[in-house]
Amino acid sequence: EYTAQERLQEVLVAHELRVPSDVDRLTPAQRSNLAQAQKAAEDEIRTNGERQLFHTTRPVDFHTPFQLLHVQSRLFVSLDLPPGGAAPHGGTLAVKLAEGGAGTYFSIPPPPPSTAMA
Repeated sequence: EYTAQERLQEVLVAHELRVPSDVDRLTPAQRSNLAQAQKAAEDEIRTNGERQLFHTTRPVDFHTPFQLLHVQSRLFVSLDLPPGGAAPHGGTLAVKLAEGGAGTYFSIPPPPPSTAMA
């Protein structure tokens, strides 16, 4: 999940908050909104970390979303889709490393009934 982290980014951008001292110019209501967004993002990061630890080295079930973490960079494998989401040529998919988001989740469909699993 990255909804709360994306929401925090939106708040930071909307109020042009680039350094901690920029918070001083916010109204009390804006500070409260920022604090709530920060807490939600921190909770989400903690929950994501707990989920990651729970699922590390466990089998992946068909249709269950999972992420592939590049350990050295702490970034996730993400599909690098062309503009407009057009299908790639040649049946291959380009990938990149990303902080997270919808493009970093994968799932494996079950094989067709006529296909035997090795």
